[in-house]
Amino acid sequence: MTGRLFGTTGVRGIFNKNFDANTALKLGYSLATRLKSGRILIGKDTRTAANITESALIAGILSCGCDVYRLGVVPTPTLAYLTKKFRYDAGVMVTASHNPPEYIGVKFWSNTGQGYSRIEEEEIEKIYWEEKFKKTDWSNVGKIYDITQPEKYHVQDILSLIDSQKIREREFKIILDIGNGAAYSIAPLLARELNCTTTTLNSQPDGFFPGRPSAPTKNSLTTLTKIMSGGGYDLAAAFDGDADRIVFIDEEGSLIPGDVLLIALSRYLLKNKKTGLIATTIESSIAVEEYVKAAGGKVIWTPVGDINISVAVKESNAILGGEECGVYIWPDFHLGPDSFLTLARVLEILAKEKITLKQFIKDIHTYPVIRETVECIDERKKEVMASLEKNFLNIDGVRDVSRIDGLNIIGEWGRILIRPSGTEPLIRVTAEGRDISKCEENVSKIRELIKNCLVV
Repeated sequence: MTGRLFGTTGVRGIFNKNFDANTALKLGYSLATRLKSGRILIGKDTRTAANITESALIAGILSCGCDVYRLGVVPTPTLAYLTKKFRYDAGVMVTASHNPPEYIGVKFWSNTGQGYSRIEEEEIEKIYWEEKFKKTDWSNVGKIYDITQPEKYHVQDILSLIDSQKIREREFKIILDIGNGAAYSIAPLLARELNCTTTTLNSQPDGFFPGRPSAPTKNSLTTLTKIMSGGGYDLAAAFDGDADRIVFIDEEGSLIPGDVLLIALSRYLLKNKKTGLIATTIESSIAVEEYVKAAGGKVIWTPVGDINISVAVKESNAILGGEECGVYIWPDFHLGPDSFLTLARVLEILAKEKITLKQFIKDIHTYPVIRETVECIDERKKEVMASLEKNFLNIDGVRDVSRIDGLNIIGEWGRILIRPSGTEPLIRVTAEGRDISKCEENVSKIRELIKNCLVV
């Protein structure tokens, strides 16, 4: 059997359905076979299946002669950064990120702090499917080493990058919604080091995510926005399960869309640099390009996924990368998403400029947007997308079509992005434009086209 093992970001599946302990074991064999020897750093999030997945993965790695350095429960940004800092031969994060609790997965990192590229993933896939594993004999199996308090290295190096004293003097009062995920230790630690008076929500690590769904979205953060709307706090930040995403809520309880914050951060950087490249995915608002261009910069559009952004950042020497979902990549630190450096830099900007979060983004206006998902099993996605391309491109007003990732249809009314999810059995639909009623009409048409295709 052969096929696509990796999705948008790593290998994911529902535990004991399409991802089990044997999957992890074979991934461990495959990675160590590819590396031949070396040191591999491993971390995990708080999911219920993380322990068994980690154990199977480690068994495969040790069997092929590589050594394992075990971090325990850490955020993905910490794993990515420490893989770079201490020059491990690879890093592996056991996580399904923002997915529902029944999912588990594995994501690989190079020693640049960047997730594995598609070429590297294909090398792993080839070994995995062909099962040409290079197992060692009993005398050469790998060893396990445990690393204690890994978060302190991450926090210390973040503090060295920013004006920590300026933040401390501001004495921010903030809320951190941990989402029962892997940020439970490092996020409060960073806040304390920055002299923030901090309230935490959902801070108990729990793989069932009882406090709220793992993905930090408008719908999942209603409790947090309600608390913030009562006043008394400077801002709130919410993380997903592995803390590669961060979403901000301002002092009045308004959630800041990820692409709005990306615009604000880009303008701030460009104000000093005068020019520079910003990498973002096709999911981000078309307003990103308008604002970045006005500030003297240029946008590089990529397919969805932080790995695609990091590749673009590295290849183009961009000054910042980001996704609408709350991923931000700072290449002066490392090439993986880092929610904690993002939190620190937002606080730094507010402290230096003596402004609030609402003031930081006050004049940024994006277009009305509708985001929907339609269920579609992976085996039907290609067929459905072909049908959509055939039928939807005939509607009035279509001016251009981009196929960077799915179908990005540009029309007089705005744009429609239709793309199969790389991590879930869904097709994602985004409609954006000045006329919200036209957006709703187009989304309705797409929904019906997908459903009609699936019943055939």
